[in-house]
Amino acid sequence: MKCYRSDKDSQFQVTEVAFTNGSSGEMQQVHVYPEVSYQKILGIGGAITEAAAYTYSRMSQEKQQQLLDLYFGNSNNNYNFCRLHIQSCDFALGNYAYVTDAQDMELNSFSIDRDRKYIIPLVRAALDKNKHISFLASPWSPPACMKSNRDMNHGGKLKKEYYPMWAEMIARYVSAYEKEGIRIRALRQITRCAMPRCTRTI
Repeated sequence: MKCYRSDKDSQFQVTEVAFTNGSSGEMQQVHVYPEVSYQKILGIGGAITEAAAYTYSRMSQEKQQQLLDLYFGNSNNNYNFCRLHIQSCDFALGNYAYVTDAQDMELNSFSIDRDRKYIIPLVRAALDKNKHISFLASPWSPPACMKSNRDMNHGGKLKKEYYPMWAEMIARYVSAYEKEGIRIRALRQITRCAMPRCTRTI
């Protein structure tokens, strides 16, 4: 099995690691039973966040290609399932929303322009490497103007009068990404409800 390690002195150092039989305690062992199967999984992957995409944008072309090969290449991790965040998340460069005017019920000001700077270029580069990636999208918080505490952080709840507007915003996000050539396969209502972003309301 290949193991990739990066630290302050080196990047993407490859070593070979073998599975071995040992007599150590049960909790330190991984048991594999290839003859036993349960439910099927949709895929293996990770999250593409604004912070990750920003870091990617700062890499040299050579390192960008190396990263894409390692994560999405057929002979490496071959990631085929990735999570995207709707508006900002805890791994964004700061709070942002696609609409900031609570009176804009028609969503005329809706825009994913911020996503076009870092996130969408990385998603497209990943799709160029593996066109079979499925995307799950999840919001961390509604816009501050729709919440009881008027803050995208520190809890608060989505006000009932904004339920339809928030639902329409999420639908608009899916459509906007579709126009960018990125198909959203699944949605989550909200991510990590225990975190102080927004209390689940429905």
